[in-house]
Amino acid sequence: MKVEVRNGQAVIEGYVNVTERASLPLKDARGQFIEKVTSGTFKRALEDNHNVNLMFNHKRKLGDQESGTLELREDNVGLYARAVVTDAEVVKKAEERKLKGWSFGFTAAESTWEKVGETEIRNLNKINLQEVSILDIQPAYLGTTINVRGQQEELLEYRAMACASDIIYEVETRNKAEEEKTPPKAEDLNKKYKEILTRLSN
Repeated sequence: MKVEVRNGQAVIEGYVNVTERASLPLKDARGQFIEKVTSGTFKRALEDNHNVNLMFNHKRKLGDQESGTLELREDNVGLYARAVVTDAEVVKKAEERKLKGWSFGFTAAESTWEKVGETEIRNLNKINLQEVSILDIQPAYLGTTINVRGQQEELLEYRAMACASDIIYEVETRNKAEEEKTPPKAEDLNKKYKEILTRLSN
């Protein structure tokens, strides 16, 4: 994840999820399992939903694809995101290097299970991608299941990147001491100049 703060806005980009990579152990009603998002899953999700929301901590909306504040694509690595954020709180968090990483919210439309040894593996083959979130909190778990909503008991799940600490910051800084420094006086410059000439002549 790369965070660049310039001119009162934060540009945040990086991989929200890496496909075909096993997650850390997760847990649900059936017990502990490992999860993988299969290649092409995000591509199909983005074809089905052209306006994924950009959120802060899964709670507050910062933008979406239609507004141009969020770009999403799946490449040969995984789900890549680029967000342009002008929200004052998030920009301040970025300036203070307090952002923790990405997460995404989805409902599973199609998944397959397999067992390798004693380990249950869930392969996500089709999802409904609801949103991607910028986090300033370290999630308690890599995977969190949040909410059952609607009469059909649609399960909304959140997943955070495991390596959220690997963040590169480029924050615009101004050296206030330099800006506020009083310009040197003419007599001081003349004195310095004479000192230099004296050293050169010896």
